[in-house]
Amino acid sequence: MVVCPWRGLAAGFTEQPTVAHVKVPVQCGVALSIKSNCGRTACCAAEIQIPVRAHNGVVSSQIISDYFLTSGTVSTRLQRRALWLLALVGWRVRFAPLPGPRGVVIVYPHTSNWDFILGLLAKWAIGKPVHWLGKEALFRGLCGALLGPLLRACGGQPIERGTSTGAIERLAQQIHAADWYWLALAPEGTRNYRDSWRSGFYHLALAAQVPLAMAYIDYARKEVGLVAHVKLSGDVTADLAAIRAVYQDRRGLRHRLAAPIVFQNADAKPE
Repeated sequence: MVVCPWRGLAAGFTEQPTVAHVKVPVQCGVALSIKSNCGRTACCAAEIQIPVRAHNGVVSSQIISDYFLTSGTVSTRLQRRALWLLALVGWRVRFAPLPGPRGVVIVYPHTSNWDFILGLLAKWAIGKPVHWLGKEALFRGLCGALLGPLLRACGGQPIERGTSTGAIERLAQQIHAADWYWLALAPEGTRNYRDSWRSGFYHLALAAQVPLAMAYIDYARKEVGLVAHVKLSGDVTADLAAIRAVYQDRRGLRHRLAAPIVFQNADAKPE
């Protein structure tokens, strides 16, 4: 177990560094800052994994702050255009390499319709074909006829509610059937306030045995980020503590509508 190994190490290598991951222990029940509260002893299995720069096995102090995308660090015209549009309104994108070819991404907080626009531009800036789940109403009826093809072209697919449909099992199979498949969804399931998260993403990541990446849309900093990820342990308390540590200082447009990071059911049944 590595505890905050970047503290006190010098940055700046002459050769191109590779990307490694460090595991930051998280104390149960306490939202620890992954940027400043170092050296805590873990009392649970959950650990946040953060990509860091490394060279010849030496971890650099260049961590999250290094992952801002710029026109010079992306390779396609679409990525540069997306970054340009975001920059026009003062927004930036952080992105670190994903931990594998398959996984689940949660996006939080989700409190405004503007989240979709910002998230889509960030998706294009990142340049990864991330799929996302949207409300079934967007893909049906008149809205589906008008916008459905466009939304699907942007990576969208309708979400299936309820446990009797076997949606989690089908999504897990869909993830494993592809050579590269990352699926994003909002655990709140609505822009309006609710007193808990939906737990479907949690059970999907466990069922598919894939990493959980944590994206945020932070209106206070005007920043969209996808850097940290966690390998879920199945211990709900420990896993949610790790997730809270990532999101503790992120603010949505209507922050008072952000749902607390808890599951409604103590046994975290899918919903």
